[in-house]
Amino acid sequence: MARQQLPPQIKKVKVLDRRAGRTVVRYQVTVDAPPIDRRALSNEGVRLVDAVSSPDEALDSRITLVHHLHSVEDDAAEIENAQRMLEKNEERIQALHAQIRDAREALWGMHSNFDDVEAENDV
Repeated sequence: MARQQLPPQIKKVKVLDRRAGRTVVRYQVTVDAPPIDRRALSNEGVRLVDAVSSPDEALDSRITLVHHLHSVEDDAAEIENAQRMLEKNEERIQALHAQIRDAREALWGMHSNFDDVEAENDV
């Protein structure tokens, strides 16, 4: 049987086997993948933890705003102000959901259907 040359992605490496005390042959495989920036991943993890805890605060403030809206039924200016605040709150919640989705994708490559899950929970 003729010897075959290894493909360029596989390299033959000689390493010391500490248990046997002799040199052994191992093969190292190189893959075509972009390098991983560990610092960027840790930042994404921090963002994910922060973003996951933030919707609870936004929902709490939304409940307070809804109560406030019902308590100021007579004042048209105050009703308009409360409605604008509710719209801003909704934008914040949507932005947090997008931030959670982006962080999950960056960390684990998950393409979650976070919005679909939220829609199912609202029913």
